[in-house]
Amino acid sequence: MNLYGTQTRKKMKKYWHKLSKEEQQKLIEGGLTVEELMERFKQPDWCTYINALGGNLGCWSLVWGDIHSEDDCKNCDCYKEFKMGKMYAKGILGRIQLYNNAIQFAEEQGKKIGKMIADTLKPLIPDITYSVGWAEGKVDEICFWSDENNICTIDPHDLSKYRPLEDIIREVFPELAERIDAYHGIYLPEDKAERAKELLKKLRRGTA
Repeated sequence: MNLYGTQTRKKMKKYWHKLSKEEQQKLIEGGLTVEELMERFKQPDWCTYINALGGNLGCWSLVWGDIHSEDDCKNCDCYKEFKMGKMYAKGILGRIQLYNNAIQFAEEQGKKIGKMIADTLKPLIPDITYSVGWAEGKVDEICFWSDENNICTIDPHDLSKYRPLEDIIREVFPELAERIDAYHGIYLPEDKAERAKELLKKLRRGTA
């Protein structure tokens, strides 16, 4: 960062889509991480996809270099949300429209995240299932449960030998720390807990 008197100014981010596909590929092959991508570059102004440059959880078309103009996005729901908001300018109807769209979008993404995690863990927890929101949670919470591994199936005296699945997910995905819950808890013995952790690490790396 450059110093200007007593203030600091962050380096301006560049638009990722304005790089050529060759420039993007060179950076990716050079070991550019998701964190570096999001720190150094930004998504198009017309894109309402939250953290669109967030690797496997972002917009794949944008991340992998298929988006270079507004026309490339015209059939995307996230572009349509942007156009809908502009129709109402900055009035309250535009805000309401974007608010409702954001809630719907959050629910859709929550379901995708829940499915990815559940599918990854099914070899260890065959009956694992999930929902976005539940009796005590709303759209901002992904809930997992398992009839065969919940706290009711464990002798209270043995509970210290088990680890809650929520803690494992939060450890691997700290970005979800406030977004994960488990109805009646999902508890895994230490050996399964370590295997679950490794599977989730592979999912994070995109190799699951």
